[in-house]
Amino acid sequence: MPIFEYKCRKCSETFEHFTHRASAAQRPICPSCGSTEVERIFSVFAGRVEGGGAGCGPVATGGG
Repeated sequence: MPIFEYKCRKCSETFEHFTHRASAAQRPICPSCGSTEVERIFSVFAGRVEGGGAGCGPVATGGG
């Protein structure tokens, strides 16, 4: 289930909304002011992945 981020045009509140798909008919209601005048915005991934997974860390050059 996708999570979309929205910003209210009236009060500028930014919030997330869980939905089955992104359609205009399913526009969420602002949780702060109750407005339906919201716009979907690009979300920025807030987490940072750290650890020893494949592809993480320096690459060995095997130099001499």
